[in-house]
Amino acid sequence: EAAYHEALVHPAMIAHPNPKRVAIIGGGEGATLREVLKHDTVAEAVMVEIDEELVGLCRDYLAEWSDCSDVGGSDADSCFGDSRVKVAFEDAFKWFIDSFEEGEGVMSALGEGEQEELFDVIIMDALDPDRLATLVGSLYKDNQFVNALFNGLSAQGVLVMQLGEADSSDDPGADMGRYQDVADIKEALQNVGFESMHIYDEGHSHFS
Repeated sequence: EAAYHEALVHPAMIAHPNPKRVAIIGGGEGATLREVLKHDTVAEAVMVEIDEELVGLCRDYLAEWSDCSDVGGSDADSCFGDSRVKVAFEDAFKWFIDSFEEGEGVMSALGEGEQEELFDVIIMDALDPDRLATLVGSLYKDNQFVNALFNGLSAQGVLVMQLGEADSSDDPGADMGRYQDVADIKEALQNVGFESMHIYDEGHSHFS
């Protein structure tokens, strides 16, 4: 799992000049959180995960995935116990729209009366985009949600998401092949104002 989570997290974290506040969408097993906390610039990591039971099971049976005992700067053996971490057991789709649909300065879902601050990095560690699953399609391609992600980023903010299995040189263009989802996601990102997009492949698991 390390190769996948390292490839998901570190390019985005390195691309930002000083990532202090990071959001993780999904990531219930804690491995993405572990990789985020390896960056000593991080002052707060907010994980929005809908499945509280999954997190509990992973903490019990996959504890090594969220092991922060050897992570410099961490003050807990489990990454979930790190003082920089907040976990919201909520639907990330709703959480981001409620927090950032109107731009910065709206009320936070983390606590009544609080204002949610902007994120330097947002990491999508949710399900693969899949045109056959309505919920997943909405999570990646709904303009309202994608707009909330855009509004939730700081001026130099970075959004990273995994887009499923990487295509090959033998595959047709995304607009006519099995990678139509990727084309739809890119269009949604462009529609809300993202100006720069970079697609890279993770060589071990062949995700992009």
